[in-house]
Amino acid sequence: MLAAFSLAAAASLTGCDIRLEKGSPRLPGVATQGPPADQTALLRALNTVRSLQAAATDADGPWAAKLAAAYGVASNRLTQVMSTDGITVPTASATPARTGLTAARLGGLQRATLSPTAYGDAVHATSANAAMLAALLAFGAAGATVQGAAPDWTGETLSAPMSAALLPSVRAALYGMEVIAARTAVRARSRAAAGVITMTAARSRLELAAGAKAPAARLVYPLSVQPATDAARTTLASDLLADVVTACASQLASAPGTSADLRALVHLWSDATALGWRWGVVPTPFPGLLG
Repeated sequence: MLAAFSLAAAASLTGCDIRLEKGSPRLPGVATQGPPADQTALLRALNTVRSLQAAATDADGPWAAKLAAAYGVASNRLTQVMSTDGITVPTASATPARTGLTAARLGGLQRATLSPTAYGDAVHATSANAAMLAALLAFGAAGATVQGAAPDWTGETLSAPMSAALLPSVRAALYGMEVIAARTAVRARSRAAAGVITMTAARSRLELAAGAKAPAARLVYPLSVQPATDAARTTLASDLLADVVTACASQLASAPGTSADLRALVHLWSDATALGWRWGVVPTPFPGLLG
């Protein structure tokens, strides 16, 4: 009699699509609540962010304090997201001080976090978290780049549609950087020259990947500011690079289907982010994303 009641109750509950709360006693035939979406990926990201925040706090070099502050923001944001999603946030453990950590070593630690696992976490995350996890990858790669530990991007691939979508912002940035370089004294041209070199390489990669889908290039691109002064040139460079960063972030609305696609996207995303920092943009942990 009891067995018959249990089966009838289970059928009734299932028919009503009722799911038991996590930790409830299990009733045969009724699914219990599983772990929150992206729990493992978010826990892994939080652990990485906390570790790099501690490393940056103890590191030397001109970028360390800015990166430590940005990782602190990232830690708070991840904690908020996880708490909202019902994920238990572990207490931060004390990290041994790394007295005298060099900028190159910090950059190497950031580069080491760009692992296949980290890319896989971002690719397979739900839409609510994919962009955030991908932006953290771009931030880490940018940090490695400005500290002389640029990632190895050998073997990257990017889909033709995504390459075509990114080309307009890259071409505009390249055009603007060329104008800035031409309006800058030779002795002060290093940042603009770096921008020209980086955006030229990006344009070539995207045009090759886009193939026949590449939009037609323009002879002239509009400039948000006329680069007549040092201040105006700085503003223009920041605007141009911000457009590239935003274009990269916007591609996550139709998340890359593979880790290889995301890796290639992070390459451009981080290059533009790192260049922006060199033009005075304050490092933030989620470049191109609001909030």
